[in-house]
Amino acid sequence: MFRKLLFLLLLVPMTSWAQFNTDRLVMIGRSALYYEDYVLSIQYFNQAITAKPYLFEPWYYRAVAKYYLDDYVGAEGDCTEAISRNPYVVGIYELRGLCRIQQKNFTDAIADYNQALRYDPESLNLWHNRALCRMEQKDYDHALADLDTMSVRWSRNARVYAMKAQVYLLQKDTAQSIAALDKSLELDAYDGHTWAQRSLISLAKDEWKESEEYLNKAIHLLPRMQGCTSTVRWRDTTRITCEEQWPTMTWLWTMSRTTS
Repeated sequence: MFRKLLFLLLLVPMTSWAQFNTDRLVMIGRSALYYEDYVLSIQYFNQAITAKPYLFEPWYYRAVAKYYLDDYVGAEGDCTEAISRNPYVVGIYELRGLCRIQQKNFTDAIADYNQALRYDPESLNLWHNRALCRMEQKDYDHALADLDTMSVRWSRNARVYAMKAQVYLLQKDTAQSIAALDKSLELDAYDGHTWAQRSLISLAKDEWKESEEYLNKAIHLLPRMQGCTSTVRWRDTTRITCEEQWPTMTWLWTMSRTTS
């Protein structure tokens, strides 16, 4: 009887220590994530998963590390494991959606953002990336529907209008594209990418003076565009040169909240 009682007394602190040890492994792993030591962080999350595979956090944070190491397949798999353990964490769907975008699996990425938006309909990141996926699928009507919702909820966000401008341009609706770009520049006159796109549209319309004016503003704001001549007098030659150097207006809203 005494031996059984002693065994039970010893078992309690061992269980508490195991819990503390796993928490510490996750904490150290997250610290390594913060300092961008992704390989080291994975080693700690591996230990935590081995000790307690039923916890979702180590799977999730290991997925973050793999994402930053460009292991999108591995990160997606870890996200799926995390979701199977806790299907109510928005950030996991958001991360898996990013992994799927990187693999050009836009259909499944949209499914992730649909689910995440059910839990967090006020997330600009989620709306933005779902619209981006729909643009990549050439589903412009649904992309515009998302962007219309965003322009109502976040009416002061210049990027929303810049993104709408791109959709209109893909639909060959130049007038609507110009209006959206002008609205974007009204909200943020320091976005060189938007000035570059505005210049490109003017160039296509043979509005040389306006195109040169917009291009000069873009070059001023984006020094790396210095290789793109600040004049449009060379017409087609300049157009080709500039289109090669201007960055795309589609951007991915990445993991601003993942490790928080």
